[in-house]
Parts: sequence; structure tokens; C-alpha cells
Amino acid sequence: MIETTLFTFPSPSSASGWFRPFGAGVKAGKSSLDTGQTGPYSAYRQARDNYELRFAVGRYVADVFCYAPFVTDPSPECETAVRATAERWYTQLAQAK
Repeated sequence: MIETTLFTFPSPSSASGWFRPFGAGVKAGKSSLDTGQTGPYSAYRQARDNYELRFAVGRYVADVFCYAPFVTDPSPECETAVRATAERWYTQLAQAK
């Protein structure tokens, strides 16, 4: 299952500021994945039962999340689907900023 959430902020600096702790935590961990074409403020991780890619663009922060309840290792197709969804969304939001 893929879930998406869009957070809207009053300014680009407040959006990137809200994103930074998540990005720093992911990049410091061992579960960091390739973010694809989702801009400089992006981070992608795999946890026990999920994949999560979050990015900031303009005054938006988007979160794309795929999880498989009751499974300890989600399918690799989930990783690919999250990245593809996030890349398309990033392109649209970058044009809207």
C-alpha cells in the first residue's frame, strides 16, 4: 500500500527547515536509499516493514510511504513504486512553486 501526504508551509525556508531533521537522520543511518530525481532536499529510507521517501520543494514537503503490514521485509517493487511516485510528484510541485 502506498500513502502520500503533502505538507504546505508559508515559505520555502520553513518547508526545508521542517524537512532537515528527517533528512539528516536518514543520511546518518544505514538504511538510506537512492532518492532518484527528487531534488536536493530529499531522503529515502527502508525501515523494518516500509519504505519512505520525503522531499521538500518550494513551500511543500511531500512524503511517499509504502508499507506491508505483517511482513518484515517489503517487496523490492515497493521501493521502485515509491521512487517513481515521488519523482512524478516532485516534477509537478517544482512547477507549482
